[in-house]
Amino acid sequence: MIFGIGINDVPGICNTPVYKCWSAIHERCYSQAKLKRYPTYIGTSICDEWHTLSNFKRWYDQHHIDGTTIDKDIANPCNMEYSPETCMFVSKWLNNLFKEKPPSTRINRNSGLPVGVDLHFGKYRAQMNNIPLGRFDNPGDAERCYLKHKRRFLADLVDSIRAEPDNPKYKCSHTERLIHGLHLHMKHMQPIG
Repeated sequence: MIFGIGINDVPGICNTPVYKCWSAIHERCYSQAKLKRYPTYIGTSICDEWHTLSNFKRWYDQHHIDGTTIDKDIANPCNMEYSPETCMFVSKWLNNLFKEKPPSTRINRNSGLPVGVDLHFGKYRAQMNNIPLGRFDNPGDAERCYLKHKRRFLADLVDSIRAEPDNPKYKCSHTERLIHGLHLHMKHMQPIG
């Protein structure tokens, strides 16, 4: 048993990618040390079915693509559960695009500013992927600039995924679920202030 809830019913599997993936999602959800270091996972859970490794392995074997990582919230920005209905495998490149949090938690803990905004030489700077987008007198204007660029970037990404489905950057086990999720992210991108 791992983290007091996960049942390993598949012998001889402990050093395999499927076990490491299964163990990692349990750690994210149920390890007190991990939750203390990454509080954004507080409240995240795993469906009952996936607490048993053989059930998770069956889904994993059907959907995993080499070079991808499991994701639970690209398809639904507010999702807090790992399950067959909510998860997919995506390229690390795609997964890294969504390091940001849903609107209720989109404030940078260190600066108190919205994600995509920092204070730079007395002005509020909007930036995306470390590319400056503009400087503003207040954080609200900077955030609106950032969100406008992020929405445009995601819309272009949807077009690129459809035009180049074999591009390794866009690897995904559930492409239509991914595209639907990208549209949801665009819809939910509203300024905090």
